[in-house]
Amino acid sequence: MSIASPCISVCKMSLELAQRAGCETQSGGVCTGCFRTLEEIMEWGTATDVRKRAVWLQLKTRAEQAGECFTLNME
Repeated sequence: MSIASPCISVCKMSLELAQRAGCETQSGGVCTGCFRTLEEIMEWGTATDVRKRAVWLQLKTRAEQAGECFTLNME
């Protein structure tokens, strides 16, 4: 079974959201739609399922730390 992308087509990078989420990134913040960094977005197509699951769990943590709602739906 493949792991679904967390993308919800709300693609806007935010440094402020990254700071609220406690996410340190060199690439300009995190996406306001899926909470991924640019590095995570770029690697998604070639990432293993293990890595994708790990990213999903990081996204949930980031959203919670930022005080945002997030639905964990890997399928």
